[in-house]
Amino acid sequence: MLIMSCTTVMAQTFTDHVRKDGNGKATVTITQSADVEKLVNSRPALTEKQKIAEQQAEAARAAKEAKENKEREKAREAISNRPQHSGGTHASTSTNNDADDNDMNIPTVDMRKKMIRNGYKVTGYRVQAFAGRNSKADRIKAESVGNAIKMKYPDQPVYVHFYSPRWICRVGNYRTYGEAAKMLKLVKGMGYSAATIVKGQITVKGGQ
Repeated sequence: MLIMSCTTVMAQTFTDHVRKDGNGKATVTITQSADVEKLVNSRPALTEKQKIAEQQAEAARAAKEAKENKEREKAREAISNRPQHSGGTHASTSTNNDADDNDMNIPTVDMRKKMIRNGYKVTGYRVQAFAGRNSKADRIKAESVGNAIKMKYPDQPVYVHFYSPRWICRVGNYRTYGEAAKMLKLVKGMGYSAATIVKGQITVKGGQ
């Protein structure tokens, strides 16, 4: 009886390995049917535990892929739903270079949203209807005062602006103190007893 030690070689079947010629070694000839060849060289059948393990691994891979796809979809939706910022503003603004202790040298908002065409700067007066502090409540108050005056006197320009540390509401562009005094009386008549007249740069139409 010839006993041979066989070593499994990658990409070779058991019978191929046995049939391989070698220097100084005997040659083995194997003759068998195709069915026997298949039976000898086939991989061992998977055990029940191995089948379950493979199924679990496949299920885990599928779950991981589904989770990654869901996260990518959420990321795309978040990007597509991101609000687009408009380059516009909600109120027209202008810059006044007023000179009353720099009190009027601040950006202003014309509550009428109406620009003075061909306007230019001169020294004049405005009625200050409200002066608060740097708070949300005072900003709301300044805008409320401005809206009330605008509704009462739509022909008068109303300015609401912030000059650190306070919110301010002013009315008009008056060349003389007397004109400002008339408007001051009307504003106080609306209940704004703290209203006053301030001097500084105003905007007037060309030819005035």
